[in-house]
Amino acid sequence: MHNAVENRHPDSYRVTQEDAIKFKHYMGTDKLMFNKTMPGYPMYYDRNYNYRKDRVFWLRFLVGLMLVNYAVNKAQVEYDRAR
Repeated sequence: MHNAVENRHPDSYRVTQEDAIKFKHYMGTDKLMFNKTMPGYPMYYDRNYNYRKDRVFWLRFLVGLMLVNYAVNKAQVEYDRAR
């Protein structure tokens, strides 16, 4: 079936009987893994938007630190200029 459908190009690979046997064996060995629904862990629902709240807090904190740093440096420059 594969050869009839996919083997239309001169550079395509012809599947032999041995390749088919190896593929069937490979697919049969990990049958539980192939049939397992993914992901294997329960879904986490962030109903209270805690992820966003955490990110917004740290964004505000870092921007606040940068503004305080800027204000301190600006104040030093203005004190020197006033002197």
